[in-house]
Amino acid sequence: MKSILIKIFLIAAIIQSCHQPLPPELENRPPGIPENVFPPADSLNIPVELTFRWQCSDPNEDDSLIYDFYLEANNPTPALFKDSLATDTLFVDSLEYDSTEYFWKVVAFDRSGRSTSSPVWSFSTIYENNNPPFIPSFPQPANNADQVGIKNISLNWLGGDPDSFSKVKYDVFFGGDSQALQLTAENISGTSHALPILLYGTQFYWQVKSYDDYGSQSESPVWNFKTVNADILFDDNFDSYTYNTNPPSLVWTVSESGIDIYVSNETSWNDVGNSMCFTDPTEAANGYLATQFEAHETGMIQFYWKVMNEDDYMGFRLYSDSPDSLHLGPQVSIREGKIQYYDIDRLWQDVSSVNTDQWYFIQLIFDCNDQFFAIYVDGELKTEHGTWLGTFVPDLDQIYFLTFENRICQKAYIDEFRYMSVVTP
Repeated sequence: MKSILIKIFLIAAIIQSCHQPLPPELENRPPGIPENVFPPADSLNIPVELTFRWQCSDPNEDDSLIYDFYLEANNPTPALFKDSLATDTLFVDSLEYDSTEYFWKVVAFDRSGRSTSSPVWSFSTIYENNNPPFIPSFPQPANNADQVGIKNISLNWLGGDPDSFSKVKYDVFFGGDSQALQLTAENISGTSHALPILLYGTQFYWQVKSYDDYGSQSESPVWNFKTVNADILFDDNFDSYTYNTNPPSLVWTVSESGIDIYVSNETSWNDVGNSMCFTDPTEAANGYLATQFEAHETGMIQFYWKVMNEDDYMGFRLYSDSPDSLHLGPQVSIREGKIQYYDIDRLWQDVSSVNTDQWYFIQLIFDCNDQFFAIYVDGELKTEHGTWLGTFVPDLDQIYFLTFENRICQKAYIDEFRYMSVVTP
Protein backbone atom coordinates (compact mmCIF):
# COMPACT_ATOMS: atom_id res chain seq x y z
CA MET A 1 0.00 0.00 0.00
CA LYS A 2 2.84 2.33 0.87
CA SER A 3 4.54 1.75 -2.49
CA ILE A 4 1.26 2.46 -4.32
CA LEU A 5 0.94 5.81 -2.52
CA ILE A 6 4.50 6.75 -3.46
CA LYS A 7 3.83 5.96 -7.13
CA ILE A 8 0.64 8.05 -7.07
CA PHE A 9 2.56 10.97 -5.54
CA LEU A 10 5.30 10.76 -8.17
CA ILE A 11 2.78 10.61 -11.01
CA ALA A 12 0.94 13.66 -9.61
CA ALA A 13 4.21 15.58 -9.31
CA ILE A 14 5.12 14.79 -12.91
CA ILE A 15 1.67 15.89 -14.15
CA GLN A 16 1.89 19.10 -12.14
CA SER A 17 5.36 19.88 -13.46
CA CYS A 18 4.13 19.53 -17.03
CA HIS A 19 1.71 22.42 -16.49
CA GLN A 20 4.32 24.86 -15.06
CA PRO A 21 5.22 27.79 -17.44
CA LEU A 22 8.70 27.81 -18.95
CA PRO A 23 11.27 30.20 -17.48
CA PRO A 24 11.34 33.57 -19.36
CA GLU A 25 14.73 32.78 -20.89
CA LEU A 26 13.28 29.63 -22.47
CA GLU A 27 9.95 31.07 -23.63
CA ASN A 28 9.77 31.79 -27.36
CA ARG A 29 8.74 35.35 -28.14
CA PRO A 30 8.09 36.97 -31.53
CA PRO A 31 10.73 39.12 -33.26
CA GLY A 32 10.94 42.85 -32.66
CA ILE A 33 9.42 45.32 -35.14
CA PRO A 34 11.76 45.76 -38.15
CA GLU A 35 13.21 49.28 -38.44
CA ASN A 36 13.96 51.22 -41.61
CA VAL A 37 17.60 52.00 -42.41
CA PHE A 38 17.46 52.90 -46.13
CA PRO A 39 15.79 54.41 -48.04
CA PRO A 40 14.32 56.72 -45.35
CA ALA A 41 10.56 56.94 -45.11
CA ASP A 42 8.98 59.55 -47.42
CA SER A 43 12.32 60.29 -49.10
CA LEU A 44 12.63 61.73 -52.61
CA ASN A 45 15.03 61.28 -55.52
CA ILE A 46 16.01 57.73 -54.66
CA PRO A 47 18.09 55.92 -57.36
CA VAL A 48 16.39 53.21 -59.37
CA GLU A 49 19.14 50.80 -58.36
CA LEU A 50 19.59 50.55 -54.62
CA THR A 51 20.14 48.27 -51.68
CA PHE A 52 17.27 48.21 -49.19
CA ARG A 53 18.42 47.99 -45.59
CA TRP A 54 16.57 47.36 -42.37
CA GLN A 55 17.36 46.08 -38.92
CA CYS A 56 15.55 43.75 -36.56
CA SER A 57 16.31 41.82 -33.40
CA ASP A 58 14.74 38.90 -31.54
CA PRO A 59 14.24 38.81 -27.75
CA ASN A 60 15.48 35.20 -27.77
CA GLU A 61 19.22 35.54 -28.11
CA ASP A 62 19.76 32.19 -29.82
CA ASP A 63 16.92 32.64 -32.30
CA SER A 64 17.64 33.40 -35.96
CA LEU A 65 15.48 35.47 -38.31
CA ILE A 66 14.41 35.30 -41.93
CA TYR A 67 12.45 37.97 -43.80
CA ASP A 68 9.72 38.36 -46.36
CA PHE A 69 10.18 41.54 -48.39
CA TYR A 70 7.18 43.39 -49.88
CA LEU A 71 7.55 46.07 -52.60
CA GLU A 72 5.18 47.61 -55.15
CA ALA A 73 4.75 50.87 -57.03
CA ASN A 74 1.77 53.09 -56.28
CA ASN A 75 0.17 50.61 -53.89
CA PRO A 76 0.08 51.30 -50.12
CA THR A 77 -0.53 47.56 -49.64
CA PRO A 78 2.54 46.19 -51.43
CA ALA A 79 2.76 42.63 -52.77
CA LEU A 80 5.36 40.06 -51.74
CA PHE A 81 8.56 40.72 -53.70
CA LYS A 82 11.04 38.25 -52.14
CA ASP A 83 10.60 35.67 -49.40
CA SER A 84 12.82 33.79 -46.96
CA LEU A 85 15.70 36.27 -46.96
CA ALA A 86 18.44 35.30 -44.55
CA THR A 87 19.98 38.83 -44.47
CA ASP A 88 18.65 42.30 -43.63
CA THR A 89 19.52 43.77 -47.03
CA LEU A 90 18.20 43.35 -50.56
CA PHE A 91 19.58 44.82 -53.79
CA VAL A 92 16.91 45.83 -56.33
CA ASP A 93 17.69 47.14 -59.83
CA SER A 94 14.26 47.14 -61.45
CA LEU A 95 12.66 50.35 -60.20
CA GLU A 96 11.13 52.96 -62.51
CA TYR A 97 12.34 56.53 -62.95
CA ASP A 98 10.43 59.83 -62.83
CA SER A 99 9.28 60.19 -59.25
CA THR A 100 7.49 56.85 -59.13
CA GLU A 101 6.24 56.25 -55.61
CA TYR A 102 7.11 52.88 -54.09
CA PHE A 103 5.74 51.25 -50.95
CA TRP A 104 7.63 48.58 -49.02
CA LYS A 105 7.69 46.65 -45.77
CA VAL A 106 9.46 43.73 -44.11
CA VAL A 107 8.00 40.80 -42.14
CA ALA A 108 10.42 39.05 -39.77
CA PHE A 109 10.05 35.33 -38.85
CA ASP A 110 11.84 33.38 -36.13
CA ARG A 111 12.61 29.63 -36.20
CA SER A 112 9.31 28.74 -34.59
CA GLY A 113 7.36 30.65 -37.26
CA ARG A 114 6.34 33.58 -35.07
CA SER A 115 6.36 36.83 -37.07
CA THR A 116 6.30 40.63 -36.76
CA SER A 117 5.66 43.11 -39.56
CA SER A 118 7.17 46.54 -40.03
CA PRO A 119 5.09 49.58 -40.96
CA VAL A 120 4.69 50.32 -44.67
CA TRP A 121 7.27 52.88 -45.83
CA SER A 122 7.36 54.85 -49.06
CA PHE A 123 9.80 56.77 -51.26
CA SER A 124 9.97 58.32 -54.74
CA THR A 125 12.57 57.76 -57.43
CA ILE A 126 14.69 60.23 -59.38
CA TYR A 127 13.91 61.56 -62.83
CA GLU A 128 15.76 59.85 -65.63
CA ASN A 129 16.61 62.93 -67.72
CA ASN A 130 17.21 65.73 -65.24
CA ASN A 131 18.96 68.89 -66.41
CA PRO A 132 20.91 71.20 -64.11
CA PRO A 133 19.36 74.58 -63.19
CA PHE A 134 19.97 77.59 -65.41
CA ILE A 135 23.15 79.48 -64.56
CA PRO A 136 22.04 82.50 -62.47
CA SER A 137 22.25 85.62 -64.62
CA PHE A 138 21.19 89.27 -65.04
CA PRO A 139 22.43 90.48 -61.62
CA GLN A 140 21.05 93.56 -59.93
CA PRO A 141 22.92 95.66 -58.94
CA ALA A 142 24.46 95.19 -62.35
CA ASN A 143 27.95 93.76 -62.49
CA ASN A 144 30.57 96.52 -62.05
CA ALA A 145 27.89 99.00 -60.95
CA ASP A 146 29.19 102.13 -59.21
CA GLN A 147 27.67 104.60 -56.75
CA VAL A 148 25.18 102.06 -55.35
CA GLY A 149 23.33 103.26 -52.26
CA ILE A 150 24.24 101.86 -48.85
CA LYS A 151 20.76 100.93 -47.63
CA ASN A 152 17.63 99.14 -48.91
CA ILE A 153 19.77 97.17 -51.36
CA SER A 154 18.62 93.78 -52.62
CA LEU A 155 20.62 91.33 -54.66
CA ASN A 156 18.48 90.07 -57.54
CA TRP A 157 19.11 87.58 -60.33
CA LEU A 158 17.38 85.47 -62.96
CA GLY A 159 17.28 81.76 -62.12
CA GLY A 160 15.03 78.79 -62.78
CA ASP A 161 15.39 75.33 -64.30
CA PRO A 162 14.74 73.88 -67.77
CA ASP A 163 12.79 70.97 -66.25
CA SER A 164 9.23 71.73 -65.20
CA PHE A 165 9.39 69.05 -62.51
CA SER A 166 12.42 70.60 -60.77
CA LYS A 167 12.32 72.95 -57.81
CA VAL A 168 15.37 75.19 -57.45
CA LYS A 169 16.98 76.55 -54.30
CA TYR A 170 19.74 79.14 -54.07
CA ASP A 171 22.74 79.92 -51.88
CA VAL A 172 24.03 83.50 -51.89
CA PHE A 173 27.65 84.36 -51.15
CA PHE A 174 28.70 87.94 -50.36
CA GLY A 175 31.63 89.93 -49.01
CA GLY A 176 34.38 92.47 -49.52
CA ASP A 177 36.95 89.91 -50.69
CA SER A 178 36.29 88.10 -53.96
CA GLN A 179 38.49 85.21 -52.84
CA ALA A 180 36.74 84.72 -49.48
CA LEU A 181 33.02 85.19 -49.99
CA GLN A 182 30.80 84.32 -47.05
CA LEU A 183 27.55 82.35 -47.23
CA THR A 184 24.92 84.97 -46.44
CA ALA A 185 21.68 83.20 -47.49
CA GLU A 186 21.15 79.46 -47.78
CA ASN A 187 18.54 77.27 -49.44
CA ILE A 188 16.22 80.12 -50.42
CA SER A 189 13.51 79.63 -53.03
CA GLY A 190 13.29 83.21 -54.31
CA THR A 191 15.69 85.07 -56.60
CA SER A 192 16.26 88.04 -54.30
CA HIS A 193 18.15 88.65 -51.08
CA ALA A 194 18.03 91.87 -49.01
CA LEU A 195 21.32 93.23 -47.67
CA PRO A 196 21.97 95.06 -44.42
CA ILE A 197 23.11 98.67 -44.52
CA LEU A 198 26.51 98.75 -46.21
CA LEU A 199 29.70 100.75 -45.85
CA TYR A 200 30.32 103.82 -47.98
CA GLY A 201 32.79 103.68 -50.87
CA THR A 202 33.37 99.93 -50.64
CA GLN A 203 33.71 97.28 -53.34
CA PHE A 204 31.49 94.26 -52.70
CA TYR A 205 31.44 90.88 -54.43
CA TRP A 206 28.69 88.28 -54.68
CA GLN A 207 27.80 84.98 -56.28
CA VAL A 208 24.72 82.74 -56.51
CA LYS A 209 24.72 78.93 -56.60
CA SER A 210 21.55 77.06 -57.59
CA TYR A 211 20.51 73.50 -56.77
CA ASP A 212 17.65 71.30 -57.88
CA ASP A 213 16.04 68.40 -56.02
CA TYR A 214 18.13 65.85 -57.89
CA GLY A 215 21.62 66.91 -56.94
CA SER A 216 22.39 69.03 -60.02
CA GLN A 217 23.76 72.52 -59.53
CA SER A 218 24.94 75.62 -61.38
CA GLU A 219 26.77 78.74 -60.24
CA SER A 220 27.01 82.29 -61.46
CA PRO A 221 30.21 84.21 -62.05
CA VAL A 222 31.41 86.39 -59.18
CA TRP A 223 29.78 89.79 -59.65
CA ASN A 224 30.72 93.08 -58.01
CA PHE A 225 29.47 96.58 -57.30
CA LYS A 226 30.74 99.62 -55.40
CA THR A 227 28.74 101.70 -52.95
CA VAL A 228 28.44 105.46 -53.17
CA ASN A 229 31.40 107.50 -52.00
CA ALA A 230 30.80 109.72 -48.99
CA ASP A 231 32.20 113.18 -48.41
CA ILE A 232 34.71 113.42 -45.58
CA LEU A 233 33.37 116.16 -43.33
CA PHE A 234 35.72 115.75 -40.37
CA ASP A 235 39.09 114.00 -40.32
CA ASP A 236 41.70 113.95 -37.56
CA ASN A 237 44.58 111.53 -37.03
CA PHE A 238 46.10 113.64 -34.19
CA ASP A 239 49.52 113.46 -35.84
CA SER A 240 49.98 117.23 -36.18
CA TYR A 241 49.53 117.94 -32.46
CA THR A 242 52.20 118.26 -29.79
CA TYR A 243 52.27 115.12 -27.70
CA ASN A 244 51.57 115.14 -23.96
CA THR A 245 49.16 118.06 -24.46
CA ASN A 246 45.44 118.46 -25.07
CA PRO A 247 44.38 118.78 -28.70
CA PRO A 248 43.56 122.35 -29.81
CA SER A 249 40.34 123.75 -28.40
CA LEU A 250 39.23 125.02 -31.81
CA VAL A 251 38.91 121.40 -32.91
CA TRP A 252 38.19 119.42 -29.73
CA THR A 253 36.60 120.24 -26.40
CA VAL A 254 38.29 118.55 -23.42
CA SER A 255 36.80 118.11 -19.97
CA GLU A 256 39.04 116.54 -17.32
CA SER A 257 37.86 115.84 -13.78
CA GLY A 258 40.40 113.63 -12.09
CA ILE A 259 41.41 112.11 -15.44
CA ASP A 260 44.00 112.89 -18.07
CA ILE A 261 43.30 113.22 -21.81
CA TYR A 262 46.33 113.93 -23.96
CA VAL A 263 47.99 113.48 -27.33
CA SER A 264 50.19 110.38 -27.09
CA ASN A 265 53.13 109.20 -29.16
CA GLU A 266 53.25 105.88 -27.25
CA THR A 267 51.12 103.99 -29.77
CA SER A 268 49.05 104.43 -32.91
CA TRP A 269 46.97 102.11 -35.03
CA ASN A 270 49.67 101.83 -37.72
CA ASP A 271 52.68 102.48 -35.43
CA VAL A 272 53.15 105.87 -37.05
CA GLY A 273 52.27 109.23 -35.50
CA ASN A 274 50.09 110.01 -32.50
CA SER A 275 46.84 108.90 -30.91
CA MET A 276 44.61 110.21 -28.10
CA CYS A 277 45.10 108.66 -24.65
CA PHE A 278 42.53 108.51 -21.84
CA THR A 279 43.50 107.67 -18.24
CA ASP A 280 40.83 107.56 -15.54
CA PRO A 281 42.42 105.93 -12.46
CA THR A 282 39.56 106.25 -9.93
CA GLU A 283 35.83 105.63 -9.91
CA ALA A 284 35.28 109.21 -8.74
CA ALA A 285 36.78 110.71 -11.91
CA ASN A 286 35.24 111.30 -15.33
CA GLY A 287 35.83 113.33 -18.45
CA TYR A 288 35.35 113.59 -22.18
CA LEU A 289 36.81 114.60 -25.52
CA ALA A 290 34.11 116.09 -27.76
CA THR A 291 33.73 117.69 -31.16
CA GLN A 292 30.93 118.99 -33.36
CA PHE A 293 30.43 118.51 -37.08
CA GLU A 294 27.85 119.21 -39.75
CA ALA A 295 24.47 117.67 -38.94
CA HIS A 296 23.24 114.88 -41.21
CA GLU A 297 20.37 112.40 -41.17
CA THR A 298 22.58 109.59 -42.40
CA GLY A 299 26.31 109.18 -42.15
CA MET A 300 29.21 107.17 -40.82
CA ILE A 301 31.85 107.68 -38.17
CA GLN A 302 34.96 105.56 -37.98
CA PHE A 303 38.03 105.37 -35.75
CA TYR A 304 40.50 102.95 -34.18
CA TRP A 305 40.02 102.04 -30.52
CA LYS A 306 41.78 99.98 -27.86
CA VAL A 307 42.04 99.52 -24.10
CA MET A 308 45.07 98.33 -22.19
CA ASN A 309 43.51 96.52 -19.21
CA GLU A 310 40.69 94.03 -18.73
CA ASP A 311 38.81 96.29 -16.32
CA ASP A 312 38.98 99.41 -18.51
CA TYR A 313 35.67 101.11 -19.28
CA MET A 314 35.35 103.70 -22.03
CA GLY A 315 32.65 104.77 -24.45
CA PHE A 316 31.38 107.23 -27.00
CA ARG A 317 28.05 108.92 -27.57
CA LEU A 318 26.54 110.64 -30.56
CA TYR A 319 24.13 113.51 -29.99
CA SER A 320 21.70 115.63 -31.94
CA ASP A 321 22.03 119.33 -31.14
CA SER A 322 22.30 118.97 -27.33
CA PRO A 323 24.25 116.52 -25.11
CA ASP A 324 21.29 115.26 -23.09
CA SER A 325 19.26 112.06 -22.92
CA LEU A 326 16.48 113.43 -25.13
CA HIS A 327 18.97 113.98 -27.96
CA LEU A 328 21.15 110.92 -27.28
CA GLY A 329 21.80 108.80 -30.35
CA PRO A 330 24.06 105.73 -30.54
CA GLN A 331 25.91 105.04 -27.28
CA VAL A 332 28.67 102.42 -27.45
CA SER A 333 31.14 101.32 -24.78
CA ILE A 334 33.95 98.94 -24.07
CA ARG A 335 32.89 97.32 -20.82
CA GLU A 336 33.53 93.96 -19.19
CA GLY A 337 35.76 92.83 -22.05
CA LYS A 338 33.14 93.52 -24.73
CA ILE A 339 31.98 96.21 -27.09
CA GLN A 340 28.34 96.88 -26.26
CA TYR A 341 25.67 99.43 -27.17
CA TYR A 342 22.88 100.91 -25.04
CA ASP A 343 19.50 100.30 -26.64
CA ILE A 344 16.11 102.00 -26.55
CA ASP A 345 15.04 99.77 -23.63
CA ARG A 346 18.05 100.87 -21.54
CA LEU A 347 19.76 97.49 -21.92
CA TRP A 348 23.36 96.80 -22.93
CA GLN A 349 23.58 94.66 -26.04
CA ASP A 350 26.74 92.79 -27.07
CA VAL A 351 28.54 93.82 -30.25
CA SER A 352 31.78 91.82 -30.04
CA SER A 353 34.45 90.74 -27.60
CA VAL A 354 37.72 92.69 -27.24
CA ASN A 355 41.26 91.83 -26.23
CA THR A 356 43.53 94.19 -24.35
CA ASP A 357 46.25 96.08 -26.19
CA GLN A 358 44.65 95.39 -29.56
CA TRP A 359 43.39 98.00 -32.01
CA TYR A 360 39.83 97.61 -33.33
CA PHE A 361 38.55 99.49 -36.36
CA ILE A 362 35.04 100.78 -35.60
CA GLN A 363 32.63 101.92 -38.31
CA LEU A 364 29.17 103.08 -37.26
CA ILE A 365 26.59 103.90 -39.94
CA PHE A 366 23.52 105.77 -38.69
CA ASP A 367 20.15 106.48 -40.25
CA CYS A 368 17.98 108.91 -38.31
CA ASN A 369 15.10 108.52 -40.78
CA ASP A 370 14.70 104.84 -39.91
CA GLN A 371 16.00 105.28 -36.34
CA PHE A 372 18.75 102.66 -36.31
CA PHE A 373 22.48 102.23 -36.67
CA ALA A 374 24.84 99.44 -37.72
CA ILE A 375 28.30 98.65 -36.32
CA TYR A 376 31.16 97.09 -38.26
CA VAL A 377 34.21 95.90 -36.31
CA ASP A 378 37.33 95.34 -38.42
CA GLY A 379 35.15 95.38 -41.52
CA GLU A 380 32.70 92.75 -40.26
CA LEU A 381 29.07 93.60 -39.56
CA LYS A 382 28.41 92.98 -35.87
CA THR A 383 25.23 94.95 -35.19
CA GLU A 384 22.64 95.38 -37.93
CA HIS A 385 19.80 97.23 -36.22
CA GLY A 386 21.05 99.04 -33.14
CA THR A 387 18.60 101.38 -31.41
CA TRP A 388 19.23 104.45 -29.29
CA LEU A 389 17.74 105.99 -26.19
CA GLY A 390 16.97 109.52 -27.36
CA THR A 391 13.43 110.26 -28.53
CA PHE A 392 14.35 113.38 -30.51
CA VAL A 393 17.22 112.57 -32.87
CA PRO A 394 16.40 113.98 -36.33
CA ASP A 395 20.10 114.11 -37.21
CA LEU A 396 23.50 113.78 -35.53
CA ASP A 397 26.19 116.42 -35.17
CA GLN A 398 28.27 115.72 -32.03
CA ILE A 399 30.44 112.96 -30.63
CA TYR A 400 31.76 112.54 -27.10
CA PHE A 401 34.52 110.07 -26.21
CA LEU A 402 34.27 109.63 -22.46
CA THR A 403 35.10 107.77 -19.29
CA PHE A 404 32.62 107.24 -16.46
CA GLU A 405 32.37 108.43 -12.88
CA ASN A 406 31.68 104.96 -11.47
CA ARG A 407 34.19 103.07 -13.63
CA ILE A 408 37.95 102.92 -14.03
CA CYS A 409 39.80 103.34 -17.31
CA GLN A 410 43.46 102.89 -16.56
CA LYS A 411 44.44 103.53 -20.18
CA ALA A 412 42.60 103.62 -23.49
CA TYR A 413 43.31 105.09 -26.93
CA ILE A 414 41.51 106.35 -30.02
CA ASP A 415 43.07 107.16 -33.38
CA GLU A 416 42.23 108.18 -36.94
CA PHE A 417 38.77 109.66 -36.30
CA ARG A 418 36.69 110.40 -39.40
CA TYR A 419 33.11 111.51 -40.02
CA MET A 420 31.49 111.07 -43.46
CA SER A 421 28.20 111.64 -45.16
CA VAL A 422 26.83 112.23 -48.64
CA VAL A 423 26.42 115.92 -49.28
CA THR A 424 23.80 116.60 -51.90
CA PRO A 425 24.24 119.79 -53.96
